[in-house]
Amino acid sequence: MADGSKQILIIQRLLCEKCKRTHRVLPVGLVVPYKRHCTENIENMIIGKALFIQCNRSTIWRIQKWWEALVVFFLYIAASLEEKYGAAFTEPPVLREAVQTLANTNNWIFTRSATTPG
Repeated sequence: MADGSKQILIIQRLLCEKCKRTHRVLPVGLVVPYKRHCTENIENMIIGKALFIQCNRSTIWRIQKWWEALVVFFLYIAASLEEKYGAAFTEPPVLREAVQTLANTNNWIFTRSATTPG
């Protein structure tokens, strides 16, 4: 959490009978997969308000560059979801919305080799 406290989350995993893939359902706005900082701190890093976050400048710079790349990817996914389902998203995109949408639609990019047998 932003105040430095820890919170244990249970991430729901569902097996789709149609596509036979496992999908994870993230809680609204709480976590960013594979990041050590909470969503609130990452949002502050992105907008340049990381004054009280315990990390070095290179971490903030990497988070900002990661967001620049992620937002482009999210916009392509959002356009597809808008066209296919009529979904509406904020403009400009918000980190919490982008993360939840990408993760819950199974479009989050992650290292499959670490989790896939064979």
